[in-house]
Amino acid sequence: RSMVCHLPVEVIRMPWFSVSTKVGYILSALGCEWKCEFCCTSAYAKGRVIEVMSPEEIYESMRWYYTTYPDLGQIYMMDEELLLRQKKVKALGQLIRKDEKFGLSKMSYLAFGTLKALSLWDPEELLLNGVGQIWTGIESLYSYYNKKGEIDSKTLIQTLHEHGIETQLSWIVGDDCQTKENIDADIDNLIAHAPCTTQIAILSATPGTALYRR
Repeated sequence: RSMVCHLPVEVIRMPWFSVSTKVGYILSALGCEWKCEFCCTSAYAKGRVIEVMSPEEIYESMRWYYTTYPDLGQIYMMDEELLLRQKKVKALGQLIRKDEKFGLSKMSYLAFGTLKALSLWDPEELLLNGVGQIWTGIESLYSYYNKKGEIDSKTLIQTLHEHGIETQLSWIVGDDCQTKENIDADIDNLIAHAPCTTQIAILSATPGTALYRR
């Protein structure tokens, strides 16, 4: 079957900077194998990864975005752990590098991935495969070790920045592990990573998730 799932462009405005950017969204896959108890997509897919678009279909959608919106600022590749599936990333990267109209000079995207998945890549390899921005979860200093392991996350993020890869880090407040005594250290740890942008989320128990049942 052929599947194309790209959404209408969203215009993101930042009033305090007096700037805006156009963002496109491509649905590469649904679900995530890590099964974090707060995660809606993982609960929906029951811990599976459901492939939605092939590398070829993603590539054609990227070409559609850049052709239709020449001033497009960014593409979000909606796929919780794309970077863990290296074969798919490399297949897409090969198509981008071979593109004669846009190529790597124009075609790049934001990829989601855990610190563990990120640690599998050399930054230059990410760039050669079209990954220009990264969204990864720092979550909390005291939790989610299965997604982070013993990785030196500060050095990892700094190395990405040194190669020109922008980062958006997500952090959660309200987790069981956080207390009045340790929350300041948790916040300081996030700041020490010096991300380009940050998503700060309040832990929420959405119906259907393991957290909601607990």
